[in-house]
Amino acid sequence: MRNDPMEQKLKTAAEHLTPDVLDRILADCAKEPKGEILYMENISDPRSRNNNWIKVLSLGTAACMMIGGLFWWNRYRALNYTVEMDVNPSIELRVNKAEKVISAEALNKDAEIILEDMKLKGVDVDVATNAIIGSMVKNGYLSELSNSILLTVESDDHQKSVEVTDRLTNEINAALDSFGGSVIAQQVVSDNDLQNMAGDYGISEGKAALIRNILNELPMLKAEDLAEMSINDLNLLASSKQIALSNTTTTGSASESGYIGTARAEEIALEHAGITSADTDFINTELDCDGGIMEYEVEFLAGGVEYEYSINARTGQVLSYEYELSSGGSVSAGGNYITAQEARQAALDDAGLTESEVTFIKTKLDQDNGSMVYDIEFYTASQEYDYEIDALTGKVLSVDNEIGGFTAQTQTGSYISAEEAKAKVLEHLGMDASEVTFKKVELDYDDGMMQYEIELYTADREYDYDLNAQDGSILSWDFEALKAWNQGGSGSTAAAAAIDSETARSKALAHAGLSTATFTKTELDYDDGRAEYEIEFYTADSEYEYKIDGTTGAVLESKQEARQTSGGSSTISEADAKRIALERAGLTAADYVKVDYDQDDNEYEVEMRSGNTEYEVKISGSTGAVLEYDSETDD
Repeated sequence: MRNDPMEQKLKTAAEHLTPDVLDRILADCAKEPKGEILYMENISDPRSRNNNWIKVLSLGTAACMMIGGLFWWNRYRALNYTVEMDVNPSIELRVNKAEKVISAEALNKDAEIILEDMKLKGVDVDVATNAIIGSMVKNGYLSELSNSILLTVESDDHQKSVEVTDRLTNEINAALDSFGGSVIAQQVVSDNDLQNMAGDYGISEGKAALIRNILNELPMLKAEDLAEMSINDLNLLASSKQIALSNTTTTGSASESGYIGTARAEEIALEHAGITSADTDFINTELDCDGGIMEYEVEFLAGGVEYEYSINARTGQVLSYEYELSSGGSVSAGGNYITAQEARQAALDDAGLTESEVTFIKTKLDQDNGSMVYDIEFYTASQEYDYEIDALTGKVLSVDNEIGGFTAQTQTGSYISAEEAKAKVLEHLGMDASEVTFKKVELDYDDGMMQYEIELYTADREYDYDLNAQDGSILSWDFEALKAWNQGGSGSTAAAAAIDSETARSKALAHAGLSTATFTKTELDYDDGRAEYEIEFYTADSEYEYKIDGTTGAVLESKQEARQTSGGSSTISEADAKRIALERAGLTAADYVKVDYDQDDNEYEVEMRSGNTEYEVKISGSTGAVLEYDSETDD
């Protein structure tokens, strides 16, 4: 429908409502103005002033809201520091400046059990720590058998790290008061090496930092072995070796309740050797680690024989043992082994010789591939013999006979007896036999002559002598100071080290006249009850071996040798060797990689496994060239 008439009516109505006054207004504007003219631009409107204040207030409110928001974010949402707690469960807490937990993360499967049903976000970090420790105790991860926990605090503010570490250490110790805990507390700043180690072995950065700390003091150990060990085992290892860990404090003592104990380890070793504690002249036992397995190393002397045993610390299994014959002693070991004289006679019978026709230079009982054997060496005017005799049966296991190539000693005539050699030493010392214990009296061939190598000790010293076997003249001698120890067979009282490994290294360097070197070994050991550091290092042209008194820092022994030209230090890194091995195998990664460095040959040996294929690659440490390559695929 069209609506034009309607539109017209509306238009007309609108015109009548609006008066047509335009002409009159224009006419008035043309007339002269009356009165005073006021110019309005100089007069402000009060409403305008109010509007300006409103604008200012609005901007101020917005600024306050922004500042408040930033403050709230900085205090409640921004990360201030992280806390890691490792036992076997590994847990990470991220904490804000209000000391509230931002997030709690389980770093392994065991940690998922601990954090199950826990809602820690927004909880005070001290309360969260107590809750986590309680859950670890409840689930059996912390107990009297394994009481150690690693606490790691990471922050850019070192002072804050120390304050948090101290506070949480106290919280944990209080929570474990019922059975006595041991807290290893450390402050850490993350770096690429820590992140890579943690990723390679599937551990927390805190545990990686502890392992790196231990390896700095005990470089002969392997990271992959330590990564498999519990925090309690690592704590016991560090305590036993008395190593100084940087940026770390330890409270309490790690529990050995899960181990057989020192006394039982000594009993097992003595039972295996077939002797009683009353028969021992000296015994020393130390907790150590080999291949990631905690073991007791038991050393003792009895009947002129030195014994060394490795006993599994948890099961009591004899892992290895070695006997070394000295001073004409013989080993009974339960009455099963033949005597040294019987072993010598077996070798003589096989060679078709009599004792009057030969000179013995070595008789040693040793372990070879799990069996006890006698190593026997002797010579005639024109031949040298080297025998291995089964210590149980007397059977000849191997023989090496050199004809023509042997250079006989330059001395002529007969040799003094072992008793005469011992008498020469006693005369030199001004002592009688009741004041000393002989550990070793052995006839050997060295530097073109027959010599007696004699070791003995008194109440406070250990002596080493080399005597001319023909006339008894003293070729060389030295001594080492000893700490007090018990001779009753019930164990030794070993003196604890008073200096740390870094101080021992400094003493060795100063004695060698060096300011820096590459260290290959720093190990705290006990020798006849005395704590001593065994230190090895090298420079571009020399290799050094030192023994440093762990109490006084005195240099006990030192040795320097020119470095072999066939060896040398590696010019490629371990990471380079790993990369080269992977490239040679056509791999970008492997399920398992192990890298060993042979310093003598300056070579890397890399073992890898990918899927069902194993690889072995030998790489030059100086050039990076692949020297050997082998791969084997499982059927």
